[in-house]
Amino acid sequence: KSVTIENGVTNIGNYAFAGCTALTELEIPNGVGYIGDNAFYNCSSLESIALPNTLDEIGTAAFLGCIKLKEMIVPKNVKKIGMGIVQNCQSLQKLSIPFIGPEIDSTSNTHFGYLFGSSKYSNQEVDIPSSLVSVTISNAVKLNSFAFYYCANLKEIYLPKTLREVGLSTFIGCTNLKEAYFQGSAEDWCKISFGDSAALPNYYSQTIYFLNENNDYELVEEIVLTDRVSVIHDYQFFNFGDLKSVVISNNVKEIPVSTFRSCKALEYVYIGDNVETIYFDAFHLCPLIQEFEVSSNNKYLMSDNGNIYSKDGKTLFFVNKSITNTNFKVLDSVERIEKYAFYNNPVETIVFSNSLKSIGEYAFYGCEALQDFVLPESLEIIEQYSFYGCKQIKN
Repeated sequence: KSVTIENGVTNIGNYAFAGCTALTELEIPNGVGYIGDNAFYNCSSLESIALPNTLDEIGTAAFLGCIKLKEMIVPKNVKKIGMGIVQNCQSLQKLSIPFIGPEIDSTSNTHFGYLFGSSKYSNQEVDIPSSLVSVTISNAVKLNSFAFYYCANLKEIYLPKTLREVGLSTFIGCTNLKEAYFQGSAEDWCKISFGDSAALPNYYSQTIYFLNENNDYELVEEIVLTDRVSVIHDYQFFNFGDLKSVVISNNVKEIPVSTFRSCKALEYVYIGDNVETIYFDAFHLCPLIQEFEVSSNNKYLMSDNGNIYSKDGKTLFFVNKSITNTNFKVLDSVERIEKYAFYNNPVETIVFSNSLKSIGEYAFYGCEALQDFVLPESLEIIEQYSFYGCKQIKN
């Protein structure tokens, strides 16, 4: 049976509809601000429910045992959510919630399984129904560590523009999470800090979508950061598998830890006027980079033939993966080759500068085609694993 609650009702009390096993559809009007504990407990035939935008609080186990409920949208204005509101909702496929936890700024019970009655994140793999494949977070500022720990059946997630922080290993174990949708632009994405690489929703899938200027979701293949962006966080674009080109704004000063690590389709990188520092693994495991271009106005870095050097030419930071670099000559001024500079590069022969003093860790790691080179007498330090995996060295 279908029930429509009339206008004028403001609260739905504890156990109000509990055990109404014939109820299949329910519409709750605007004006209702509170749904009590176990209000719809064991409404085992309930398939559809419309919650009002005026709703402020949902009590504990409000929809416990609604085993046929397939979708629920909790309005973004809700401020309090009780534990286990959708516990034992075995058919639930889509769930939209404003945040995870009792309240938007909660510091405990901030694991996704809280909504399904899990007392801790390590239990949620069992408590969350296997039917649930799509989740939307509509108004959160923070996702705490391990929030979606081993939600292995989840296939897609939507994250809000309001998000500012994601904790450690938030999506660890979400091995079937194929698509992530962010309700904002690349510039909005740069406002979010991530605890580690597994904090990103594309940790397994490499596929992520941003909203474009027409407010449509678009696969992220190009990122252009304007001067409104001054900070990029660690892991910011980690594992963006479809990303092909990047333009870094003039106001960014640092490209930090693993910023573009594992962007396996990345081909072109433009670095703006004021970038001073590029962390050694910022472009690690990006096998297709054909060109690094540095603004001519940059006082700290320069590009030469698509490779990145310090402005004074004394440090070689990154060498692109173009086949034109197979026979490579290091600039005469270079004193140091930085960590990972040639990592997995197709270079075959190399001519070092006579000024070279040090070669960093993993500098030529995995350069399987490298055959010939002469180390100059000026060289003082070769750090560990510098030539690890260089199987073809002859001379």
